[in-house]
Amino acid sequence: MPRISRQEIGLFGKEDRQCVPHLKWAFSEAAVLFLKGNPPAQKAIARLASKHGKGKALSILVVHRLGRAAYVMLSKRQPFDEARFMKTL
Repeated sequence: MPRISRQEIGLFGKEDRQCVPHLKWAFSEAAVLFLKGNPPAQKAIARLASKHGKGKALSILVVHRLGRAAYVMLSKRQPFDEARFMKTL
């Protein structure tokens, strides 16, 4: 798996114009830390990258998946469940 830089995660496309820069930075950092040392997540990102391309795969992880997970955790007051999250990837 090639190394993913923080600058590459910042390339979102349309979603880039619609988000708050501080939240974008925070979710980008969360994605980098989530992928670092997590072979199942790296495998899922590689699968998404082969289907959509590297930039879009990272966008899917950050904008769609991590954002939704954060919303669910905050709204339902539940801790993060990695097994459930990995099923969505």
